[in-house]
Amino acid sequence: MPLFDDLRRFDWALLACAVGLTAIGVAFIHSATTPPATTGVDGAPGFWLSAKASKQAAYAVFGLVACLGLASVDYLVWRKWAYALYAGGLVALLLLFVAGASSGGSRRWFRLAGASLQPSEMMKVFFILALACYL
Repeated sequence: MPLFDDLRRFDWALLACAVGLTAIGVAFIHSATTPPATTGVDGAPGFWLSAKASKQAAYAVFGLVACLGLASVDYLVWRKWAYALYAGGLVALLLLFVAGASSGGSRRWFRLAGASLQPSEMMKVFFILALACYL
């Protein structure tokens, strides 16, 4: 079965390092944003994450799921779509001039359903894909 073949070839050590570093980062955010007088049940030290740390943990889980999903796609599919993604990214960058949200005197973001999207961040990945396909 192809799914089990992919799991055997997966780099589990790299995943463990990434999860470990993310956990350390969440712990640092929690310790930096929690007041020292925070207590949990019966006066014991609290064990729940602070609001900023739990938000970071949620982003980390979303990123991990996205990473695993994108890693499961065959690289030939990325090669097939590299130029189309690059062109779409260029169009998104050009659309910033028309429909971008202005903040701090510049237009860098799209506001979509309460969320912000910065096309330049996606364009970094699209550029690397297109350049790798070209080379």
